[in-house]
Amino acid sequence: MASKFRLRKTIRQLNNTIKQLEENQLSYLKAKTAAQGKIYGYWYHATGDQTCTSTVTVDLDTNVEISDNSHFTLSNGEITINVGGVYEVVYSVNTDVSSGTARSGSRAWLERNNGSWSTLPGSESFMYNRGSPYGENTSSSSLIYTFNTGDKIRIRCEQHHGADTVYVLAGGSALTLTTL
Repeated sequence: MASKFRLRKTIRQLNNTIKQLEENQLSYLKAKTAAQGKIYGYWYHATGDQTCTSTVTVDLDTNVEISDNSHFTLSNGEITINVGGVYEVVYSVNTDVSSGTARSGSRAWLERNNGSWSTLPGSESFMYNRGSPYGENTSSSSLIYTFNTGDKIRIRCEQHHGADTVYVLAGGSALTLTTL
């Protein structure tokens, strides 16, 4: 029982560290982009865990920081890019196991819509989820991509293998776009 307590404490500490790193990333992003006059946006999944035993769009539901509200539009977890250009794209997804004791894997990727949805090359990332309650894992990816005005972007997630029930953790998934 003591080892479970220590493991849970370690998991909480890791989650706090991840949160602090995300806050540091945002502070760095603000300073860098303000100095260079760049366009940027940062969104995250704040409310409600989201089951991903089948493919889901990660519900980015919160604007954290946007250089100008006219540059991006958030709707149903999808970001519309209102100013085309070359962007650095960074995303992260946190998943956990809500039930089951087998090992499961989940994967996340970015999709772009410029008429139809397609996977952004090189954006796929994977998470290894142990059985409940120790299945938390984070995956992230960054890439550079040219977007047209009106393009949309979204994060997708699914359970890749295993029989556990995997879900996206509220407060742990985010997307950042910054012009280069």
